[in-house]
Amino acid sequence: THVDALFNRGFLKSNMGDDDGAFVDYCKVIEIRPGNAKAYNNLANILLRKGEYEKALEYINIAIMIDKNSSVCYVTRGEILAAQNNDIGAISDFSFAILIDENLKEAYVNRAKCYRELAEAELNEEKKAELIAKAEADEQKAESLKKGNNKS
Repeated sequence: THVDALFNRGFLKSNMGDDDGAFVDYCKVIEIRPGNAKAYNNLANILLRKGEYEKALEYINIAIMIDKNSSVCYVTRGEILAAQNNDIGAISDFSFAILIDENLKEAYVNRAKCYRELAEAELNEEKKAELIAKAEADEQKAESLKKGNNKS
């Protein structure tokens, strides 16, 4: 019943490919400590991997209600929305994550992917070029953050 131990075990199980076992551990964490936004976020990630997008959205929305300043939760919700082909919604969440933490490489990488998908569907050449430019700027920022992390 030790919450940190259960959370860590869930994290390890998930990293080892045992999403079902991790899911059980994270649910137990929430049972003991309902305000644990990280457990809800991790449950949402498991459901995202399983393709259960609506349920994943339910969990991540709870996580965001608990911790409105968690950039990681906004990235997770953005990833879920992107998986549902809601690139506009995903870009909004990735952008909000960047407002919270301007050094969150994953937000830039994912937002760039969404800009590129929108560009592929765009018929207006000027708008397409704008979207590609935004994607390239995000890719450059992500690369600079990656290089910055390698220096430490």
